[in-house]
Amino acid sequence: MKIRNSLKSLKGRHRDNRVIRRRGRTYVINKTQPRFKARQADLIRLSPRPVGGGETYGGRSVH
Repeated sequence: MKIRNSLKSLKGRHRDNRVIRRRGRTYVINKTQPRFKARQADLIRLSPRPVGGGETYGGRSVH
């Protein structure tokens, strides 16, 4: 499974690709050619942690 920031270009790679949302994540699935499956990158997990004594909740800074 590929993990990409943008799924728009991956959707156009095959005519059977579908963009769906499951449990808050966005996926490209293809039942006829499973090699085209992909997931959108989780921006909260990719962002750096805040520097300093700020409180965090679920990876997000709360001020």
